[in-house]
Amino acid sequence: MRELPETVSRRLVALAMDERLQREVAIKFIRPSLISREKARSRFLSEARAMARVHHENVVEIYSFGETDGMPYFVMEYVPGSNIALWINDAIRGQVLPPVD
Repeated sequence: MRELPETVSRRLVALAMDERLQREVAIKFIRPSLISREKARSRFLSEARAMARVHHENVVEIYSFGETDGMPYFVMEYVPGSNIALWINDAIRGQVLPPVD
């Protein structure tokens, strides 16, 4: 598992291999410093639920939600490429964004 860049500082995202299904997945965690904050945990669960309700080609699929050693996480589809923060920064600087296929 290796950490991936994430746009929201309250989250950690790691790239991992789903050994059973032989596919790369992204696993999102709350930062350890925020685990004890109920509001952060509630938002994290709300985010996962919202993503799980959406079925659209531009939204990654949620595969599972769980908790290990008191740390909530969710496993989602891994999509290689740039992240939204880089796209936004480019747009702010007036750079042309690459077309989406």
